[in-house]
Amino acid sequence: MGIPELILLCGLQTVGLMAILLQKKFRTPANLLLNVILFTMLIYFAYYYFTYSIIDLKRYIPYFLCFAFVSPPAIYFYCESIMTGKLPKLKTVLTHILLPVFLVIVVHVLNITAYEILQKFTFIGILLALALLHVLYPLFIIYKLGKRYHFERFQIIGIFKYNKDKTVMIKLFVTMMLLHSALLITKAIVFCFTSEYWNLLEVTNIIFFLVLSYVIAYHVITRPNAIHQSKKKNTIINFKQYSKSGLKEEDAKLIALRINKLFQEEKLYLDPDISLPVISKKLNIPSHHLTETLNGLLGQSFNDFVNNYRVEEFKILLKDKKFKNYSILALAFEVGFKSKATFNASFKKFTKQTPSEYKNALSEEK
Repeated sequence: MGIPELILLCGLQTVGLMAILLQKKFRTPANLLLNVILFTMLIYFAYYYFTYSIIDLKRYIPYFLCFAFVSPPAIYFYCESIMTGKLPKLKTVLTHILLPVFLVIVVHVLNITAYEILQKFTFIGILLALALLHVLYPLFIIYKLGKRYHFERFQIIGIFKYNKDKTVMIKLFVTMMLLHSALLITKAIVFCFTSEYWNLLEVTNIIFFLVLSYVIAYHVITRPNAIHQSKKKNTIINFKQYSKSGLKEEDAKLIALRINKLFQEEKLYLDPDISLPVISKKLNIPSHHLTETLNGLLGQSFNDFVNNYRVEEFKILLKDKKFKNYSILALAFEVGFKSKATFNASFKKFTKQTPSEYKNALSEEK
């Protein structure tokens, strides 16, 4: 199978994914924006298909790069819609697409001039600007996600350890954007000195989009929660106030911040007998307000919240040489679990792997 056939296959797969997301049960704000992202990928597949099979479109590369400036904000709005369950305001969208529109005009003007050297440096500038956006937008996404989870400073490093089912697509796009930025910077640097390796870099870019397409397809097929079925709650945080409760959303956010801070600083989850009343007493917050915050704001029960921390601590100890002679069960007890059954169920829930599978995968990496 040649490159054109691979591109065609992946393009058809992308069209299929878009069709799935247009089904009634998948019509959510997040999925609408995911379709926009898939459409930008489809444009790339079409461009590369015609380039490698029928028509040479190299002179139009700058235009396609300008169109690529739509992708970072589209991914940002997609991630934001997962967090809020809403589409962005039109005014906000327009401010984000001003740059690609401006660049299209600039590129068109330069392409009809005879100043080839100016065209070259404009092309390099576009590549570097696009690479910069592929770094800034992921950082902004992580920052916004951290604010919603009420994390402070370096706590956001572990932001994707929580509510993994709901953040799996955010993590995917953040990772792929950062990888793509490295590829774009490489292309810009190489283009400064020679065009000898341009075709190789273009093929690498094709492979990148092929991989991204397959990874998205994998999550859509194997993890339906990741594409937010409309019958399910499709936000990471959307405070649900209990009936007859006086707890406001802003107060719940402060409570969530204090709970996370307490757990991270004092590691209370290591205590097998930790309970809601103990936390209530330490924070001087009524137990029912803690429960309402965990359920309504973070989407977790108290036990899940505690066990999530324990699972992450287990993963840390598993890599620590001091505990290399510990059995899996011994480590589970070390981090606060009281039974093998609870540990196995919690680990599977938060990692989608059994403890043994995770340990074996870790050993293979070494």
